[in-house]
Amino acid sequence: MFKRLMNIIRGFFGLFISGLEANNPEALIESEKENLRSQIGRFNENLANHAGFVEKL
Repeated sequence: MFKRLMNIIRGFFGLFISGLEANNPEALIESEKENLRSQIGRFNENLANHAGFVEKL
């Protein structure tokens, strides 16, 4: 029962967010740019860690 109620709440929240995204696509693009920058930073950090590990071998 509780799980079904949470699904309904998530559904309403998703509809609300979708409406905001449709009204302001520039904000969505900026958010995705920031997410991509963050992912690239983590990728580069992990790549450097991996290179250091390989160098030790």
